[in-house]
Amino acid sequence: MNAEAIAKALGGRKAGGAWSCRCPAHDDRNPSLVISDGNKGLLVHCYAGCEPIDVLSALRRLRLVDGRPLEQPRHRHIEHRDDDAQRTAVAQRIWRESKPAERSPAAAYLGNRGYCGPIPPTIRYHPSLKHSATGLLLPCMVAAVTVAPDCRVVAVHRTFLLADGRGKAPVTPDKMMLGPCGGGAVRLAPAGPTMIVCEGLETGLSLLAATGLPVWAALSAGGVESLVLPPLPLAGEVVIAADNDASGRGQRAAEVAAARFHADGRRVRIALPPEPGQDFNDLMMGCG
Repeated sequence: MNAEAIAKALGGRKAGGAWSCRCPAHDDRNPSLVISDGNKGLLVHCYAGCEPIDVLSALRRLRLVDGRPLEQPRHRHIEHRDDDAQRTAVAQRIWRESKPAERSPAAAYLGNRGYCGPIPPTIRYHPSLKHSATGLLLPCMVAAVTVAPDCRVVAVHRTFLLADGRGKAPVTPDKMMLGPCGGGAVRLAPAGPTMIVCEGLETGLSLLAATGLPVWAALSAGGVESLVLPPLPLAGEVVIAADNDASGRGQRAAEVAAARFHADGRRVRIALPPEPGQDFNDLMMGCG
């Protein structure tokens, strides 16, 4: 199958010179995968942070590709490092340009998602960021991604907003990653002896408000699997607040992470919302 056929099988649509659809490598509620045909293979990019090899594996499980390669550049390891450095530099510039989120459309957006507490300093607001898929300049909630134990910003997570912050902007995708985020997370609070790990920002803020425990949001199921925790004795006890994905992706990611954390000598348990398709933000919004 070519990119068009794959995207249409996933319910996608044309987006400029490529195709936009829901990513099969994670439980994608908003289309975050862009697919196009390269000269030597399929070009894929998941703006939620899934690795290309994970996307290809998911497409193979769905029988949408049969041995078709991902296009890889020559000297890809060197070029990949260079590209990561460039994307990190852009992410850091965006972070520097962003302002505190209090009393901004980002605060209004979070309030509409059920969070009214203090906004962590790792979440900021930018009044006008370019949405690369459409070329539009939009207000944006910006979150800093760091990899423990370092505190250097390596990537940013962007949520594109309506001007008043009452919801996300009507663009696809409405959330995007920029920069290499493997192993990283948005730290919604400093690390502590007991910590909560989750996927989404809104989920993390709901858990922060409900428990008062430090929460790190890994931004995707793949992010949970690869998350680097702070050195012991910090995070000696870890609760993985998994998304109850209908596909089972969130649960599998939690199990992979739990096994790795346990092997490090940490006490680990997995918490799940009761209903398929729920995350903890959905659950707490329903209780509110």
